[in-house]
Amino acid sequence: MNKILTILVLYGNNLNESKTFLSWQKFHNLLQIPHRLLIYNNDNSINIPQSVDYELINSTTNDKLQKPYSFALQTAIEENFDFLMLLDQDTELTEDYFLELNDGLDKEIAAFVPICVIGEKQISPFFYNAKLGNYFFSKPAKSCITANCVSAFNACAVFSVFALEKIGGFSEMFDLDFIDNYIFYRLHRSNYKIKILNTKLQHNLSLLDYKTLKLSRYKKIIDAERKFAKILGKKAEFVLSFWLVLRFLKQIIVSEKRRFAKITFSRINSNAEYELDLSSDCLIYQ
Repeated sequence: MNKILTILVLYGNNLNESKTFLSWQKFHNLLQIPHRLLIYNNDNSINIPQSVDYELINSTTNDKLQKPYSFALQTAIEENFDFLMLLDQDTELTEDYFLELNDGLDKEIAAFVPICVIGEKQISPFFYNAKLGNYFFSKPAKSCITANCVSAFNACAVFSVFALEKIGGFSEMFDLDFIDNYIFYRLHRSNYKIKILNTKLQHNLSLLDYKTLKLSRYKKIIDAERKFAKILGKKAEFVLSFWLVLRFLKQIIVSEKRRFAKITFSRINSNAEYELDLSSDCLIYQ
């Protein structure tokens, strides 16, 4: 029988502040597949109690996402779990999500992703052209099984442990931003199939709030964006440069976004250098 290992990564939140954990408690028993929960506390200033309901891992430093995900994947491999579920702290799980997983998990499929929305607006997943990037020519993905290039959130995605192991796991090149774009791109390049679920989940995407976004955080996001475009190739770098010009102009016009304009302008040049170690992924890029 299939088994699922779930990891919930927390930062700056107690359990009772996490929409994901509260909804997990409410609905996870609907999951008819054997499952286990890991809670990775990425903030040592917050004390999370031990419990028989989960296994607690306390980090002494902020390990972002790559290390917790890699830890969970290694645990899943060693303990013969078939699937790995990734949870963030602010997505509200639903009854439909677990019921659909009961009926739909298939070892021939590399990943299962819900449709994430803010209100009625779909923010994940999207289909896009792998040579051009996820900018002008992307479109919202509807429920299906596909081998096309998909951009999806890691939040509430369920991955085949076998597929993740085959592509080398979670690369250290992306420790937080674009870690999900990169893992789905690698699955696509390795000809794995993705299943888009019917289920819609409400997701809180704090990065969309320019009022609270820090300049240092924005720099890291845009640098990861550039790095990912470089991996996709010259066409994607050019398209991103054009997209950044439009973003820069909008930021100049909109007062609350104006403080980000200088950073955006400095990243428009597609010749910016990034040190990429692709040695672990050499089979993908041949």
